[in-house]
Amino acid sequence: MKKSFLLVALVCAMSFAFAQEQKEAVQASSPDVMTIKFANELAQYGYANKSVLSLAEAARILASVQTAEMQVEKVERGAKAEVKDATEYTPTQLLADAKKYAGNDATLLAVVDKAEKEVKAATERAASTNRGRVGGAASQYDAVAGNSYIIYYVNFQGGYTAEVGVVGSGNTDLDLYIYDQNGNLIAQDIDYTDVCYCRWVPRWTGTFLIKVVNRGSYTNRFLIATN
Repeated sequence: MKKSFLLVALVCAMSFAFAQEQKEAVQASSPDVMTIKFANELAQYGYANKSVLSLAEAARILASVQTAEMQVEKVERGAKAEVKDATEYTPTQLLADAKKYAGNDATLLAVVDKAEKEVKAATERAASTNRGRVGGAASQYDAVAGNSYIIYYVNFQGGYTAEVGVVGSGNTDLDLYIYDQNGNLIAQDIDYTDVCYCRWVPRWTGTFLIKVVNRGSYTNRFLIATN
């Protein structure tokens, strides 16, 4: 009996150490995911204040990070979300709206025109190296109902830094959790905002569970991005 107890204790200790080892890399800075997060926050400010300069700059920043459409093994939803505002912060949409806000102001139109040229150049030279997700960097918009959640199953490469960022619409508090295929909690961001970021280094290539939880009563439309 004593030997059995010691064996169980040892296994538990090893499991804790394994999970803890992967958590050490969480919450560090990220060149790509953090850039996407910042650009989306700037775009939110631009729309709220009809700022041509903010929208043009957000478009330029987003274009500097090239991402594909996010493809996951499957998605689970706690409840269906009703979305009223379906604005997507793509460089093309941001520049189109910036031009609309500029009206006939020649100075502001010149700013938008310059941003369009920079976006085109940035898109052409955007790199796709040092990616954690199998298939490369990806992003997409989604919505989570109030007091509900969304779960994504995404493959990440072993030995490479994996990153996930979430930027909400500002309506509610969002929390982000990362679990490995064995159900271990690897990383989390559970502050009181809807801007979340997690980073870790998988020990091997495998499927990770990404859970976005809406702690508020209203639907929150968000961007999720991986490196």
